[in-house]
Amino acid sequence: MFDMDKFIKKIDDVKNNLEKLKNCDNRLEAIEILAASEMLDIVIDEYNKILQKHLNS
Repeated sequence: MFDMDKFIKKIDDVKNNLEKLKNCDNRLEAIEILAASEMLDIVIDEYNKILQKHLNS
């Protein structure tokens, strides 16, 4: 079952990472932050798949 609280926390984590990215001077750290932020797309895609299954049933 989809956990909305975890989903919201993930979005908050990504927002925080993007805020850190604004103040980042280290390239490696910036790459790590961007990689973590990329996970949001995957989470949203999975959420949409689950939501679509529920709507179709």
